[in-house]
Amino acid sequence: MPQYIRKTQTLKARAATHSKVVSGDITLEEGWEQIKGMCPLFTGQPYGEAHDKFTDSFLKVIGQAPAFKNAKQADKDVLKQVNEDYVSYRYIQNTSYDEDKKIYSCDIVEYFKDQASVDLANAALDATETYGKKLPAEQEPTYKTVDFHRPYPS
Repeated sequence: MPQYIRKTQTLKARAATHSKVVSGDITLEEGWEQIKGMCPLFTGQPYGEAHDKFTDSFLKVIGQAPAFKNAKQADKDVLKQVNEDYVSYRYIQNTSYDEDKKIYSCDIVEYFKDQASVDLANAALDATETYGKKLPAEQEPTYKTVDFHRPYPS
């Protein structure tokens, strides 16, 4: 079985930092309801067609977040090229709501063929204004070498 590098990165959307909540245009509760409306939980069977469709759909939602929606086209092109050239497989897992803290959380999992692919992808993204920003410690990606096979037929 081939070995790949698995990158896991936690994504969090907080009602308290929602741009319209911060600006005072909407309440914290309204911001939380918007986040829940945009960020669904995945409750289906993992690693199947429905999971792939959920992942594709949710990645488009992430792309519309204020931090990425207004990115320079050149930065978006770099991300697209990295995904095409270096990422072998990607999915979203561990979607959850923390109702008390009003935080949505999920993990974006990506597989790379080797360390060189990880290094080239990171170098390309780090060179962009949008994707090269320092992340909070809790959102820094983790990397692990794993045996990998796609868990279902393509």
